[in-house]
Amino acid sequence: MNGSESPLSSAGESGVPLTLAGTWPIQLRNFIIRYLEAIFVLLIAISVVAVFYLFPYKIAFLNFFYLPVLTAAYFMGKRKAVLGAAFCVLSAFLFAYYEPGWFAVTGTRMNALLVLATWGGFLILAAACVGSLQERLARGFEETRQLYEELKRSRITEEMKEKVEKTLYATMDPVVAKLATEGKLRFEKREISIMFTDLTNFTSFSDRNSPDVVLEELNRFLGQIEPVVEMFRGHIDKYMGDGVMVEFGAPVDYDRHALLAVLAGLRMQQKLKGVDLPWQLRVGIATGSTIVGMLGVRRQAYSALGDR
Repeated sequence: MNGSESPLSSAGESGVPLTLAGTWPIQLRNFIIRYLEAIFVLLIAISVVAVFYLFPYKIAFLNFFYLPVLTAAYFMGKRKAVLGAAFCVLSAFLFAYYEPGWFAVTGTRMNALLVLATWGGFLILAAACVGSLQERLARGFEETRQLYEELKRSRITEEMKEKVEKTLYATMDPVVAKLATEGKLRFEKREISIMFTDLTNFTSFSDRNSPDVVLEELNRFLGQIEPVVEMFRGHIDKYMGDGVMVEFGAPVDYDRHALLAVLAGLRMQQKLKGVDLPWQLRVGIATGSTIVGMLGVRRQAYSALGDR
């Protein structure tokens, strides 16, 4: 180790020396996971031999086998747990057949076998019940996971829908956007009121000023009239230079659309009197029968057709 190397330079970020953080723990873990079933069978076999050869009072230790069997039922499922319980019972019967005195006070073979039969039945029954419960829990967890995945997908879909709606709301009337996404807009003939607005001397003002000044003043004007249109339930169809086309009574039908259009025009004039703009506003309103609906194929917009 040179002079610039610290004593912990051979340690990982967690401070554990690299010599202690090798690959052998991972290899051991992978080995146990790969051969878990075989290791479980070996442990049961060792437990059987230990109980029947090393410990006295064999009957008292028969309940010890509930621990590995129920553990197998929880981690390996019902089938393997029942097989493990059957293996324990078979081993116990073999020992009881050759050494009946280990399992009965009287030392008769029949008494030992009856005790073991009762114990073995309960052991297998416990393995089957716990294994079934574990499988049901596993199915429940899997169904919950699938529901969670579906919920995530539905949330993603809802988020995408919200983004699309926000984009639509930024480019068209929110009412039109909502009705369009719900598929409730259709072509129809309807009596509505249409408003056209115009600014006086806009062309000469545009010739005298730079584009950024013209657009800034025009947007300031539109910022004044847009809330009025929205307040009186109008639909801004399009901007035509300095002019604006607005429909009242479409896409949502109102019986008094003509009154709403007139009130909106009056409110616009009153509002613009207190605003320092280089133009004056002119408003025209017509009421009559028109055809309304979404126009266009790839790029659509809600509009009205007709002489009005």
